[in-house]
Amino acid sequence: MPKPPAFSPQMRVLLACSFSVALGYGILAPVLPVLAHSYGVDYALTGLVVSAFSLARLVFATTAAKLVSARGEAVIYTTGLLVVAASTLGAAFAPSFPLLVLLRGLGGVGSIMFTIAASGLLIRITPPHLRGRASAAFGGAFLAGNIAGPSLGGLVAGLGLRAPFIIYTCTLLIAAGLMAWSLRRERRLAAADPREAKPAAAAGLAVREALGSPTYRAVMLSSLANGLAVFGIRVALLPLLALAVAGHGSAGWDPLGGLTGTQLTGLAMTAFALGTFVTLPVAGRLADSWGRRRPALLGLTGIAVTLAVIGWAPSASLLIAASLLGGVSEAIHNPAVQAALADTLGGRRGGSALAAPQMAADIGAIVGPVLGGFIADQAGFGWAFSAVAVMPLLAALLWLRAKEGPEAAVSR
Repeated sequence: MPKPPAFSPQMRVLLACSFSVALGYGILAPVLPVLAHSYGVDYALTGLVVSAFSLARLVFATTAAKLVSARGEAVIYTTGLLVVAASTLGAAFAPSFPLLVLLRGLGGVGSIMFTIAASGLLIRITPPHLRGRASAAFGGAFLAGNIAGPSLGGLVAGLGLRAPFIIYTCTLLIAAGLMAWSLRRERRLAAADPREAKPAAAAGLAVREALGSPTYRAVMLSSLANGLAVFGIRVALLPLLALAVAGHGSAGWDPLGGLTGTQLTGLAMTAFALGTFVTLPVAGRLADSWGRRRPALLGLTGIAVTLAVIGWAPSASLLIAASLLGGVSEAIHNPAVQAALADTLGGRRGGSALAAPQMAADIGAIVGPVLGGFIADQAGFGWAFSAVAVMPLLAALLWLRAKEGPEAAVSR
């Protein structure tokens, strides 16, 4: 059995922070819309709480990348966590709905700060031969927190709607404390022994410069496609599709044909998360041993195929099976793309090139539900999911020309 990768102490701290943040958010997420609706607003306005967060992330992404370049990853990561913690605690006791929306927008600013800082830190502290496994471990820690969070949320629900906000604030403060301790430790070691000091990163990389790299172009389109397919149409329309499948009944014999729409949605979402979580360790090793191109191609193709199958699924069993394989495909794709982004940036810190893939994914997550919903209204779920599935296939084509390893780095 191969030994697990020897991650640095700072990497282990980053993994612990990722789990802590995701655990708290998993506890909070189910009650956030309920708290918003308790202010007496309609369902459309309730959605503003989520939209304000997403819009703030998108608008502030470039600025966050510049802050990372200027102040360093660990400092901005910690600051971002503290911003989200303060806004979350304020949201728990917001006296009005407009203030709740404003505070969630402020939380989006902090969220994109620590998201981009985490990406930059992951790139800086991980050697090239471990980048795939490090990305997989980081994603696995976050996913583990997201899976455990809702389960604990059920235990917290009896304490009132504001209790999850307070618990999320605490998990954010724990993560901020861990990162602050790690930063202080790194500075103390560097002061005691100059050989322990990390070399200064080169100037940030601009998107315009990075787009000259075929690997970076593949990363950008992959991020957009992933946002559209995985975080956009799948999350938004799968519950509605599940209701339709459960309501119409399965074609032929189906052992899961008696599920309600809500039960089918829960099982399909769980199957996707389980497929991702179980596959991530293997996928990380593949990205380091096979190179970035082949896992990215395989993962994107799998996402496209399973998304189309989900849209046309005639039975509950096929819907769940396709969701499971979709999660496996997502796990294969993501570490390779993140490692390729690190290869492209080389030793350069921050810059708009670091923020742009995250912005592309956020845009996809915003556009995906609207685009998919429009097509579903006009032609049905099958065509909606199939149309969006074209994007991962287009992204896969770009990987055919992508460069590998050190050759992918943008020349200075």
